[in-house]
Amino acid sequence: MKPKMEVHDHSLTTRLLAAGCPVARVDERADVPAVISIELNQPGLTKAYNHPCSAEYLFDIRVTNHSYVDLQIHRFECELDWDSKMTWQRDPRIHDPKALVYRLPSGTEFSCEKVLNHCTGRSGMIRPGESLKGVLVGLDMRRKIPFDYLLATGIPAGLSVFDQFGRRHRSVVEFECDRTALTKRLRTTYTGAGLYERDTSTQPRKRMNLSAPPAGSSSREVRVGAPLP
Repeated sequence: MKPKMEVHDHSLTTRLLAAGCPVARVDERADVPAVISIELNQPGLTKAYNHPCSAEYLFDIRVTNHSYVDLQIHRFECELDWDSKMTWQRDPRIHDPKALVYRLPSGTEFSCEKVLNHCTGRSGMIRPGESLKGVLVGLDMRRKIPFDYLLATGIPAGLSVFDQFGRRHRSVVEFECDRTALTKRLRTTYTGAGLYERDTSTQPRKRMNLSAPPAGSSSREVRVGAPLP
């Protein structure tokens, strides 16, 4: 008897994935459409801001659900070409329920309604055919962007979304580094006259008369050898 060959129906795999059923793909190279896609919403707003000892990342993205069931975003993840310690900024309303904006260390602010950092669980529910738009705000307080990438026109970043089934949906986007946003160093300016500079003040200096006795002292002449009174 000839051994039975396994036949993997990619159309069945596509339908199972679209229905929200976790399926192990046998061939990762198969042309299977993505269940969740991540695309740039406004590429001009997707930038990184380099500072002397840190970096700020902004990703203006659109997350679309291509399946037939409701999907929830469990968490976001980002991969860069270098060893980055980037983390997503936490929701400021956790500590201050009255907070209305995400405030970056550089002073940039984003309305909480436009940020996706907290859109997980029930807040990250996406119905079939619908999209979730917003900005992902990332911070790396330990390392700035390497110098080799500062002049690059397109820096790749791997953005991933994990759904409630634990499945990972990854897309590669590109961003640029805003070189004009480098933090300016404080400059101290000394306005007084230097050590070797002439004092151009018009006010005349008061000279001390060393021959005159100091104020409050007696002007009596004392002779050497004369008996003390």
